[in-house]
Amino acid sequence: MTSFREPNREEIYSKNSIEFLTVTNEFCKFLESIDKYRKAETFTFLQRILPLIYLKATLLPDVDIIDDTMDLSPLTEEEYNKINENLSTKFGKDDKYWDIDNQRNFVKEDSIIQISLSEMLSDIYQETKNFVEIFQHGKSDAKQSILFQCRTNFENEWGNKLLSALKVIHSLSYFDIDVKIDV
Repeated sequence: MTSFREPNREEIYSKNSIEFLTVTNEFCKFLESIDKYRKAETFTFLQRILPLIYLKATLLPDVDIIDDTMDLSPLTEEEYNKINENLSTKFGKDDKYWDIDNQRNFVKEDSIIQISLSEMLSDIYQETKNFVEIFQHGKSDAKQSILFQCRTNFENEWGNKLLSALKVIHSLSYFDIDVKIDV
């Protein structure tokens, strides 16, 4: 459904939107150049930036969608797969972990599933990269729509993925001899 309202420029260009853009842009640029960093440097960066992304996402303005037929996914499948593969290679044996399925409202015997850290981070990358691209290059109505989509998807999907990934990164950073935090 398309709305004929004008985009709310005050909310689109709010301090919170710009700060979210800044933090997520740094996250995306880092993942795009992951091969330049050692495993420990990667975990250090992720341990520090993921809480910022979470915080900034909670502060995104609550806007209405302007056009729900607009394509808000500039990231290609090939780009996603490249990030996922690079992360999986970087994490090696630390890529897979067991966690509780966050999609369920209660814990049952079969709620524990194996998860890929690289896939979780790639999903977060996909959401944030789409946001960065549209926010930097789109028109006001696209920017407001991506704000709506990013906030909604954070609340319903990738916020839990971020928290799950951060929990694993914390454990690996402090309890894994191979991955000690760089200070």
